[in-house]
Amino acid sequence: MASAKEDSLLLDVSDLASGLSQLIKLCKPLVAAKGASIDAAKLRSVGMKSRKLIAGSLDLVELYDDGVNDKTKARALWAQGAMEELIVLDDALAAGLRAARFDPLREPARVVKALKAANTAAGRPSWAKPKVAALAKALPQGGDLEAETLYCGIDARNIASFPLLIVVFSLHKWMKTELTRLPNL
Repeated sequence: MASAKEDSLLLDVSDLASGLSQLIKLCKPLVAAKGASIDAAKLRSVGMKSRKLIAGSLDLVELYDDGVNDKTKARALWAQGAMEELIVLDDALAAGLRAARFDPLREPARVVKALKAANTAAGRPSWAKPKVAALAKALPQGGDLEAETLYCGIDARNIASFPLLIVVFSLHKWMKTELTRLPNL
């Protein structure tokens, strides 16, 4: 028979897994276009929900190993590893959410710095590398962002949300892989 501590741990791990599963469903349509069209409002919403899930699951970083069976311990180890990765991505999510508020016309240097930081935090995805490089060259020189539909392959109205898209794409890819590693009971 499972103890109260074991039940509590399993419930916490289950909440984390179901939260990640729900985020995968929310992220999928946002990351499919890879920058050609960005829904900035939905992207911010997913970023905030991700940060809320991470904050709510921080106690899973500690390992509960005394008095639990091996299967529960395996799930706890999975949750611990997942939370360590999520904490790293949480900083990138926070930076992406901050960058989404920048105005690319008035603060191009800040947008470029956020782009480079998000790209690094996300592991430099191959699809984003040319866009980040092109934006890093083009944004400081200015230009008419309002007139163009696509600016270096990105919706001009939402260039400041591109760093957040890179992080959410990385988070989506990581979540899909990580949920397959969750040990069954």
